[in-house]
Amino acid sequence: MRPEPDEPGRASRASLRSRGVRALRLCAAVAVLLLSAACSVVGVLYERLDLLLGLEAESWLDLDGEQLHTFRHAVRQRVEENRREELPHYIAFLELAATRVASPPDAATLQADAESLRLLLRDTIRRSLPLVADTLVLLRPGQIRHLEEQFAQSNAEYAEEYMELSPERFRKNRLRRSREAVERWTGRLDATQRERVVSLVDTVPDGSAAWSAYSMGWQQSLLTELRAGAGRDRLLGLLQTWWTTDAAMEPAYVAQLENNRRLIADSLASLLPTLSDRQRARAAREFRELAADLRELQRPLQGGEGQ
Repeated sequence: MRPEPDEPGRASRASLRSRGVRALRLCAAVAVLLLSAACSVVGVLYERLDLLLGLEAESWLDLDGEQLHTFRHAVRQRVEENRREELPHYIAFLELAATRVASPPDAATLQADAESLRLLLRDTIRRSLPLVADTLVLLRPGQIRHLEEQFAQSNAEYAEEYMELSPERFRKNRLRRSREAVERWTGRLDATQRERVVSLVDTVPDGSAAWSAYSMGWQQSLLTELRAGAGRDRLLGLLQTWWTTDAAMEPAYVAQLENNRRLIADSLASLLPTLSDRQRARAAREFRELAADLRELQRPLQGGEGQ
């Protein structure tokens, strides 16, 4: 999966393209669309998620017409389930985020909030994996080879953007992504606030190599099972292990990710009190407007819409 989790601000050409394979995980696509996209665009993307993910699946898996039709139908059902049962939780989180900006809590509270969101996203992943397994089990040998080629291309792009840069260029890009991630909500940061972002980036260890190794590990496991003709339940179990637990991660990497989350919470707890009234108002407004958009998405589809 790309990009590496628990590092602020990672969003770039390679990482966005790499989300294609995770677009098969409806969870990731929904999370990205709901929590990262501009509010005015969320509704349009969400209503056409079956088409968007169908195009991604066609690209990554080289699905034929019948497979693609089946996949899009399953996605549509999953979207409706997400609409009914999961959007309320995302809305509640966004409303909570708005109150946190207005009255900044301590680091422990922020870390607990982040953990609740992480578990929410994992639940969305878990509920989406059956449709992924149902699609993967239908792949023919040529489609499996195509998926392997897509993995290789994605891995090469990730290495080029995160692992083959000079230390100076890598740090510069990391600083820019992190600053933009914060300014997406607050507007332009002042010099002191930017220094706090610099401190955060320099404090959080880089995990690109570990994340790349983890990603390639699950890719190879998946390809091996597909070539062996694994059944749907076997594939589902593999996906659940790699995508909804830390069981396949090296203990040292799990510890690093937990430490990263603590460092980010500490830094946010330090940054939030420095926000001006205008920055607080803007951030709270952004969170609440996105929550309002999600409430609009809760309405049932009109007859024939999205078909």
